[in-house]
Amino acid sequence: LFIVLGGVLIGLVFNGRMVVEQIVGPTPVAPPPELGEPTEAQEALYPAPVSFDEMQELVAAGTLLLDARPIELYREGHLPAARSLPLDEATAGVARLQQEEAREETVVVYCSGFGCPDSFDLAELLLKAGFVDVRVFEGGYPQWRDAGLPVRQGEGE
Repeated sequence: LFIVLGGVLIGLVFNGRMVVEQIVGPTPVAPPPELGEPTEAQEALYPAPVSFDEMQELVAAGTLLLDARPIELYREGHLPAARSLPLDEATAGVARLQQEEAREETVVVYCSGFGCPDSFDLAELLLKAGFVDVRVFEGGYPQWRDAGLPVRQGEGE
């Protein structure tokens, strides 16, 4: 009994945040408070978060989706019509997007869910490259898949 209770206690200590997120919902990522209120210029270079409901609408509308995860994870499963742009290929990929896509078009970036920084890093690169409306789906592929929504496997787009 003590071993089981000890195991549960250790599990809660190391996974407490995840348990709380499952009960009350995820906490959106925001700029650190020590930076103060962002200026208009800083706000322009910070991607806006996308809620799960809004994400479903954007996917249905055919919004440009970028998967920032490594290509192996993309091939295992990705959102319908998402294009793979792993963060480690961002320089070449962003340059290619500048030639292929209008910079005013809405772009949504996602990765492996809450706590995955790749989508934010890629989104910031897109903003710096001149894309105007760049957003991040913080729940990423896991939230989409776990909701039972359609996913694709293989190379995709």
